[in-house]
Amino acid sequence: METAQGAGVTLTSICGGEGTCSKCKVIVKEGGDALTPVTGIERNCFSEAEIGDGYRLACEARIGGLAEVTVEIPLESRSASYRLQAEGSETPVALDPSVTAVHFEAVPPGPGVATAVDESVRDALKKAGISIDLVDSRCLEAIAPDLRGLGWRGEAIVYDRSRLMALVKDGTPLLGMAFDLGTTKLAAYLLDLRTGKVLATTSQVNPNVLYGDDVMSRLSYIADHPEGFERLSASLRGAVSQMIGDACRQCGEERSHVREMVFVGNTLMHHLAMGLEPSSLGSSPYAPITRETCRVEARSLGLVAGAGCMVYSLPNVAGFVGADCVADALAAGFDRKEGTALMVDIGTNTELILLKDGHLWTASTASGPAFEGAHIKHGMRAASGAVEHVALDESLRVRYQTIDGAPASGICGSGTIDIVAELVHHGMMDESGRMRTSQVNSLIVEGADCLEAVIVPPGESASRRSITFTQKDTRELQKAKAAVAAGIAILMERASTVLEEISELVVAGAFGTYVDMQNAMAIGMLPHLPLNRVRQVGNSAGTGARMCLLSREAKVRADLIARKMEYVELAGSAVFQAAYLRSLGFPPHRGPSP
Repeated sequence: METAQGAGVTLTSICGGEGTCSKCKVIVKEGGDALTPVTGIERNCFSEAEIGDGYRLACEARIGGLAEVTVEIPLESRSASYRLQAEGSETPVALDPSVTAVHFEAVPPGPGVATAVDESVRDALKKAGISIDLVDSRCLEAIAPDLRGLGWRGEAIVYDRSRLMALVKDGTPLLGMAFDLGTTKLAAYLLDLRTGKVLATTSQVNPNVLYGDDVMSRLSYIADHPEGFERLSASLRGAVSQMIGDACRQCGEERSHVREMVFVGNTLMHHLAMGLEPSSLGSSPYAPITRETCRVEARSLGLVAGAGCMVYSLPNVAGFVGADCVADALAAGFDRKEGTALMVDIGTNTELILLKDGHLWTASTASGPAFEGAHIKHGMRAASGAVEHVALDESLRVRYQTIDGAPASGICGSGTIDIVAELVHHGMMDESGRMRTSQVNSLIVEGADCLEAVIVPPGESASRRSITFTQKDTRELQKAKAAVAAGIAILMERASTVLEEISELVVAGAFGTYVDMQNAMAIGMLPHLPLNRVRQVGNSAGTGARMCLLSREAKVRADLIARKMEYVELAGSAVFQAAYLRSLGFPPHRGPSP
């Protein structure tokens, strides 16, 4: 695994190399004698036949000394080419960005006049109603040659109506970028700050998945490796820099025209992006370095963009509720909405926001591992070939759909929810989650160590092996869905509200975009509401970031949202644990919502 990480090979590692997720499977083709013996963890993961075929876990197999070893990385172990959700519902704002272009016509200093170039610029901008700050020595160095090249007239690029960033020709492109720095995926949007138009969108897998697929595994990596923080921070910012170039190339623009970037993400991603050492997030009381809005120059983070480019990060709320949650609430308009509404941003971590009578409660649950394929026998992320939807027809035959229509390689989160909902509905699983065999159907069979449902027969899968969903997989899904349901229950209890009062359920995130809402309600993960009260909004954190890039008022609103959010700590809470245990089972099937 360390060799793969060093080479930039995107090998799946949900647990960060702890040997608990079994997702970093490789097949040793040559040089197996140079590897350490098969471990007990690997023997629990593979059959004797698979071990004989060369199957190993990359996090367990070590290379002894200098040796040449050739391994094949099966499709299900490759973490590239995930389906990444960049799109989100738009929330219009009045165009008023922090970065503006102001036309000026300066008077050159004349002989015998005690004046300076910077004074000429100040005087010219005062006529346009702008009082600038010229304390940046680099900006001062560029003023004279820029002015001469422009003929003492052009546009001043100004930040927050006071900070001079550059002098350019009239009509020079004025660009900004908004970033959603997710635990699993990164999404970026290039915008024209003169018109508000989105010029390009790009997304990629967060390179930090090499060091663990969830927040706690990455914090463990940082704690266990002296260079861990620098490695994760540098890889994240390297990806941001690459996305700037990718977005600009899409529309033929230059990165030198990018003048502001807005970052949103969970608290760990915020700290890594802004260069803040995050160890305090790894243990109680899980305190962030700061919860305040951050503004720094892009060059101080090693990001190459336009002269004077600023990086603005929305505020955090708590150790496990970050700027992405604030952006969610902003995009949903929860600071202006009346009544009672619930927002659920389902991802590697699930953020919850409950609005009632103008008050906001928020919490975060560690739901992601099972939804992302961790601890599921044939689980995988939402990549090409993942079974994403499953239904049983009248003859109880499995009908499944894969991403891109590719041969089935595994099952992603939305597929697992469909499977359980269908098994419960057709009586093949009871309300406790126990599978049942049937005389009239061979869907449920005896596996190696537990019952399992055959979803894809061997003749139809990419690996030519059956893809199944096991009794153990059911337990993992129960834990994930119970965490979400219990978090919602705690917030509703804290707000003294009941289901009938919720006028709108807003579901955000990539997982929330593709999951079947009726099935998510049927298994008790989400509250059972009429579908006309449910709104799936996609990447709303990215929407909130774009709003802040285009509107100074949106930034003010985001600050106010963060300050008024009441954070509800779930970790270690006996009340949460009780709600979690109550939520493990499946409710009786109610039929479709009207």
